[in-house]
Amino acid sequence: ETHNMCELNTTLHWGNKHRTAVTKCAFITVMSTWLSYLKPGDRILDWGSGCGHKLDWAYHLFGVDGVGVDLIHKSVAWASEHSHGTHCQADGRNLTWLPQNHFDAVISFAALLHLHGSEACKVVGGLVEKLRPGARAWLGWLAPDGVLSDVQDKIRAHGDTFLQFWREFCVPDGHGKEDPRVTGMCAEGRRWMVPPDYQWEVCFDRLRLGRWRRLKIDAGFHTRHELDAFVDPRDRSQMKRNQPEMLAGYSLFIERHA
Repeated sequence: ETHNMCELNTTLHWGNKHRTAVTKCAFITVMSTWLSYLKPGDRILDWGSGCGHKLDWAYHLFGVDGVGVDLIHKSVAWASEHSHGTHCQADGRNLTWLPQNHFDAVISFAALLHLHGSEACKVVGGLVEKLRPGARAWLGWLAPDGVLSDVQDKIRAHGDTFLQFWREFCVPDGHGKEDPRVTGMCAEGRRWMVPPDYQWEVCFDRLRLGRWRRLKIDAGFHTRHELDAFVDPRDRSQMKRNQPEMLAGYSLFIERHA
């Protein structure tokens, strides 16, 4: 089944032609803006590279080489035969075999969402370590739009800002227990790293006080809702109405400082 999905991709089809078009549009936008410093011959790391299309686009459109890491053997085998770059079959949660301070950029799209937020935080910390100082990362489609909107709408309905809500209901009390009325929502927020700015700030603070401190690494980040970042305002209403499954939640943009 995976092999067939990659075969369909030879005609720019990733199971759904609209999904592939959105992915390529987002990729080209990021390469032309956030990662515009990349030059021919630079090397990027694609985490969750799938059938290898992003690395193929990177090479043919921007002259950038790359390494892809994916868990699915059939996808990696297809990518090795049909897409540019070096494609490795491996569990991306363990990246110790890749060199530190080596890559000029890291990219990922619709892959990290398969991890729980606590695992995603560890993986992102490791990906930053693979960047050379001054390089950047783009990690896209980190939560489905429905999850992002649902959690935020529930908090707005409660009448609080997210920070107020989280401190009141989701931070364990002296007995290590959350407010039982909202335990499910708190767990959902941690699972999907939603709302993004707060959850990733907690993650980065933990990394700065732990492994990054020992390695003398620091990095900054910002997030953007992908509908705003990658879709023309004139197309957003139509997309919400006709292709709701295509609505990604948000992207995480990272720059390594040291």
